[in-house]
Amino acid sequence: MRVRGMVLAALAVGLGGCIGGSTVDNSKQASAMVIGQVLKPDGVTPVGGPILVAQLLGPAVNGVSQLLSQGSYVGDDNGRFLFLFLLNGVDPQSGTVNLSVTAPIASGFLSKDTLSIPVRINTGWSPTDTTYVQIKLQAR
Repeated sequence: MRVRGMVLAALAVGLGGCIGGSTVDNSKQASAMVIGQVLKPDGVTPVGGPILVAQLLGPAVNGVSQLLSQGSYVGDDNGRFLFLFLLNGVDPQSGTVNLSVTAPIASGFLSKDTLSIPVRINTGWSPTDTTYVQIKLQAR
């Protein structure tokens, strides 16, 4: 019974340490921006209304990248999109963005994943660098 009480007390102290203060340094603010356009196979004509999902990853450490932020967006009628990532507690660094594009229903195009697009994560909430991407979809 006494051992059980000590184990429960140790567990409570351990969990209390996890619940305590935040480990995010809110004085550090960083941002990154990716803009682009989704196009038909001809590389000129836009695809209106694509659904995009973006994941911002930090640099790989021991083969593993940390997910810093993610978001989704429906492109405009000209296939244009913009992802602005505002981050707390992140130092300036080089990162990558993975984009998944889902073609509009009945468009006749395949969805596409674009991985490891290089992006610069800068200090402050006004990105000084912008990554521009054109994504060409393929016909079914």
